[in-house]
Amino acid sequence: MLTRAAITHILDGHGEMEPHLDAVLCAVERPTAHRVGRAANEEWYFLANVGPSRWLHVVVHFFGEAGSITTAFGRSKLP
Repeated sequence: MLTRAAITHILDGHGEMEPHLDAVLCAVERPTAHRVGRAANEEWYFLANVGPSRWLHVVVHFFGEAGSITTAFGRSKLP
């Protein structure tokens, strides 16, 4: 789920993401890479060659089976 609050957060912190918001959902639906996040309920999704950098990084927090996108930003390499 990508809420209006998450979009606002993404754009406030990473304004360069504005033209790439449609790719955020694509990264979660069909990621190039996937990692377990730092928190127990967090997962990281990556899409290559999309966005303002080499990788589009999307952070999702899960509450039960429902996931909510928390933020998204570009990064030059995978963690």
